[in-house]
Amino acid sequence: MLTVPEKVTAETGFDAMCHAMESFFNPRATKLTETLSLQSISIIAESLPFLLKDLTNLELREQLAYADTLSGICLSNAGAEAPHPIAETINGYFPELAHGQTLAYVYPSYLKYVSSVIPSKVKTLLEILKDYNPADEQAPLHEQAELTIKHFIQKIGLSQPFTFKGDKDMLIKELQEKLFFNLPLTNSERLKEILSQSL
Repeated sequence: MLTVPEKVTAETGFDAMCHAMESFFNPRATKLTETLSLQSISIIAESLPFLLKDLTNLELREQLAYADTLSGICLSNAGAEAPHPIAETINGYFPELAHGQTLAYVYPSYLKYVSSVIPSKVKTLLEILKDYNPADEQAPLHEQAELTIKHFIQKIGLSQPFTFKGDKDMLIKELQEKLFFNLPLTNSERLKEILSQSL
């Protein structure tokens, strides 16, 4: 793992964190997967930004590997939610983009949406990520969630915007046509809206 460069470390670390967040949000979550998801999110939030400044730190590498294992257990048992299929759809058209980067495009809009669907779980997530919340405490939950994840994404170096030289509206429409299915929290129409807001 010492040979993994900074950007790949950030992208894979954020992907692992997304596995845990989506497993936590998924209605199929159990008490066990929720507990492991929150532990994984906490470890990654605390460790990843520091690891990116010290890539040879074996203790932090081990922490991330452990958190990634927890996330994998949760993903296998509770499942992903909207960000993963949306990000994978984008990657189908842009394979040169890392999967963790496409997830970074999607997450602010997704957290804004789920704040109105499962507010208690979003509040739990924001408590873990409180050091990354730049919003006023009195701000609406969806605003706090969106700004917090944007701040974390910026902290780990994945905040570059999506760029496309062609007709972006046509691209979005074509991508939306692939999102014809419903998920436990997010129906097809919401998937399309989140995709549109993410790009």
